[in-house]
Amino acid sequence: MSNNYKILCIGHDPAALQVRSAVLASAGHQVKVVRPYWALILLRNDYFDAVILCHTLALPECQLLGFQIESLGRKTPVFQLSTSVQGDAVRHGGSCVHPEELLATVVSALENKSDAAVA
Repeated sequence: MSNNYKILCIGHDPAALQVRSAVLASAGHQVKVVRPYWALILLRNDYFDAVILCHTLALPECQLLGFQIESLGRKTPVFQLSTSVQGDAVRHGGSCVHPEELLATVVSALENKSDAAVA
């Protein structure tokens, strides 16, 4: 069963954020794209099922955002997109997948989270 999720994409490059937004929205998900400054304001005032940190954020910025999101006391999954020597990847829970697998990775993690909450 696939749900429609509310996802926040955070980054600096509007074009990259819009592409990710379009991919996620094409599957019926509600997506909001913002720069880092606005992210915490939105997260304090609204609920999101997941957060995606764009590869355009520096690693220290991703780490700080991850810490700040965690400190809000919600169990919002955070996905970090990164570029590496091996190519682009999505990091969640220590594992990496390629960008074309973004949608499947995010939905699978959220559905597993939902299943665990029901059990």
